[in-house]
Amino acid sequence: MKDLRMRRLCLGAPLLHNLVHTLAAELPALRSGAGWRALMRSREFQAGAKYWACLVTVLLLILGLSSRGDTGHVAAYRLASAYEAAALAMSERVEATISQVALWVVGTAVGGTLGYLAMLDPDLATNPYGLMVVICAYTFLVGASSTAIRAYSLGIVFTLMAMNSIILCQYVGCCDASGSVQLYAARVLMVMAGCSVPVLVSNLVLPWYTSDWALQTLGGCFTASCRLVRSYYAAYYNDGLRAYTATYGKAAAAAVCAKHGAPAHPIPASAVVGAAPHHHQQQQLPDAAATATATATAAHARGTTTAVTITTTNTTTSGSSRVSAPAPPGDHHAASQEGPHQPHQLQQPQQGPPPTPLQALVAGPLTAVQVSLENDTTAWSRGLLSTPQVVFSVLRCSQALLDRLAALALMASAAPAVSGGFSGWAFEHIVVPLYGDTMYVFDALDDMAAAAAAQLELLSGGAASQAQADAAAEAVGAAVEELHRRRLQIRNHVLRRRAAYHLGVMSAPEDALPRMTNPDDALRVFSFMFALIQVANKATALARTIGAHRRCCVGVLGRAYSAWCK
Repeated sequence: MKDLRMRRLCLGAPLLHNLVHTLAAELPALRSGAGWRALMRSREFQAGAKYWACLVTVLLLILGLSSRGDTGHVAAYRLASAYEAAALAMSERVEATISQVALWVVGTAVGGTLGYLAMLDPDLATNPYGLMVVICAYTFLVGASSTAIRAYSLGIVFTLMAMNSIILCQYVGCCDASGSVQLYAARVLMVMAGCSVPVLVSNLVLPWYTSDWALQTLGGCFTASCRLVRSYYAAYYNDGLRAYTATYGKAAAAAVCAKHGAPAHPIPASAVVGAAPHHHQQQQLPDAAATATATATAAHARGTTTAVTITTTNTTTSGSSRVSAPAPPGDHHAASQEGPHQPHQLQQPQQGPPPTPLQALVAGPLTAVQVSLENDTTAWSRGLLSTPQVVFSVLRCSQALLDRLAALALMASAAPAVSGGFSGWAFEHIVVPLYGDTMYVFDALDDMAAAAAAQLELLSGGAASQAQADAAAEAVGAAVEELHRRRLQIRNHVLRRRAAYHLGVMSAPEDALPRMTNPDDALRVFSFMFALIQVANKATALARTIGAHRRCCVGVLGRAYSAWCK
């Protein structure tokens, strides 16, 4: 069996399988003009096209120089090193390309110089044992330092490659042969020439900056988080409505809701679950997101990484007047159901249930940003094209908000079980009377997220004026103050309701006290309210963090001065 897998791997069977699968998945979408336009706008496709153009350009230059009669001596200096440098230095993002090119050029120059110095002395250049000691000693140093200095390990390895190539390509073993300055210079210049093409292509042709993409993605996560808050509240409200209807009937529920202007029918949450993912995500969200457990790694801030585990569970208990706990928004169908309405991706075999809306809309994009910050940024933390601090600050705050959203999702889906049933008292005297003020707060939360996302869009572009940046920051501050004012309003309403509740308990007859002091109602309502308060606190902290960052937006080739040099 192992030999069969090795044969398949050597024959390129996995590559062919992935090619067939990709063509089968993408070709149907390209039959329409909209599909072609979406393909042309895709950043991944643009990066692939630029990579192809870069390699073709370098290859044509090599073939052109090699075929000319007056440049025959150039072909003797292994022009393939230029092609190798272009192929390995090119990356999707501008920052990653610049970083790899810098490490490659510096590593080649340092390693080539060491190899040239080792071959200067004819005695050492013709002594195989001496050269072996030099190569082995430097290889040991490279291996030891690469693990200690991970940020520059790639450049350190390049020094070893360049030194070994200079030594081994010139070793003769006799005739007092020594190092050639022409070969040394050709090696360094070929690498520099091969690396210059990726730098120019990535910067001048549809540049894709990691920091800009990260800020745009984080802004989309913020707005999606606010939509999820509404969906979790809808599940919480619908659960209380079902419990009250089961206890007192539809007529009583309709009368209570009409008294306070609240809906007497379940609030739909399909608009949030069916929302499209961010532009960087290619897969669609499932219409029915099952309950799942996800671990999202994020919140990297200069060497600090935290893991947040999101767990949502459903509990179903029986009781005379108790209804089952609500599923997360959109979990109205079984995860195993399959139908023509589901996306193509769900037809493939999966190891687990499809992602929940929280995973798909917030946790997944945050993880993608974290991974990109690890892989697609420069090896240096300050200076040319380094990642702005606003990206790490917003990512940390977004991760804290994700943690509170997971708690809110748990409160919306897992109802407490103390006495075994809901009396419906809390829904009548707390949830429904506070419905209008709650929607008022949600509107302010949406406005704050929209203002923060707009400022992140300006920060990511780098071409806005200082006045525009200041206006966007002031809009975020105004939205934060408005949310704070509305939260104070609903808090005062809660205090009034609490005082009325205490008076009602003191004056209520003995037979009404069990219904008014039902522990399940109290735990259900106030646990959700506490989780909702924590979400609002972290959302406010995130908005204030965004509003505190203002970039000097003086454009240079479409970028700000501070974007080039920080």
